[in-house]
Amino acid sequence: MLISGEYLVLKGAKALALPVNMGQSLRINELVSSKSTFIWKSAFLDSFWFSAILHKKDFSVVKTTNSGIAEKLSHLLNAVRKLNPAFLIDRKSYEIDSHLEFHKDWGLGSSSSLVSNMAYWADVDPFLLLSETFGGSAYDIACARSNKALIYQLIDGLRIVAPLGFYPSFHNRLFFVWLGKKQNSSLEVKKFMSNARSWEKEINSISEFTEEMAASDHINDFMKLMVEHEKIMSSILRTKTVKEKYFNDFSGEIKSLGAWGGDFIMIASEQDQSEVREYFHNKGLQVFFTFKELAVGGN
Repeated sequence: MLISGEYLVLKGAKALALPVNMGQSLRINELVSSKSTFIWKSAFLDSFWFSAILHKKDFSVVKTTNSGIAEKLSHLLNAVRKLNPAFLIDRKSYEIDSHLEFHKDWGLGSSSSLVSNMAYWADVDPFLLLSETFGGSAYDIACARSNKALIYQLIDGLRIVAPLGFYPSFHNRLFFVWLGKKQNSSLEVKKFMSNARSWEKEINSISEFTEEMAASDHINDFMKLMVEHEKIMSSILRTKTVKEKYFNDFSGEIKSLGAWGGDFIMIASEQDQSEVREYFHNKGLQVFFTFKELAVGGN
């Protein structure tokens, strides 16, 4: 989850990235079979949502519950084999169980955690695998196996990752709410990257905000940084902030996280948790987390 630096992290801005304590597991089961088969099953929480049978030779789709997802899976598996030609070239049969600990539509890193798990299994570089498949800044790959928050930066294609202990004294005043929409991050990134502007001034400002947010020790200072960050991104994206659009009567500050228009928002308020929760529940938004509930190491 990007606390700061969304979009501009792709242009070199420093970003504050927060790993969450809900992830994705991958279980590889060898099957006793005379055929060389590859079966994939996916679930989130207690819900099954996708399955596919693929040819092991070229990972082409034999049968599936969702052809679009299956083609993406086939592309991912072929990208793994491109990086490791020995990947699954044996004659064994496999059943793969992928399980998300969060809802698949929440935008908490289902793709990046899958890429990380696949890379770990196949002993390939997860950053290279991401670039061959979903693309993006790769901050989420850096988060995938981290037990700390990160300051993440891309400079001329090089990744700078600085772990830090981001657990502010006012963490009990920070909350996260899902807006109920799943954004296509790849599409939003392409839209942003199609703009040829360099945004040097804005990048420098966001990098400063990132450093200050990471070091902030007072809720009011943190909220001011949230406001300034939103102003800059609102100007760049030519759209109103999420607070202006939907929550202009809220007592506190609200910041978009990730692709604007969906996924999660971060809330900072001096109100009690019960008051904040009630406000958003009255808006029809039921998926609500405290910082402690969501942040890695919080529970």
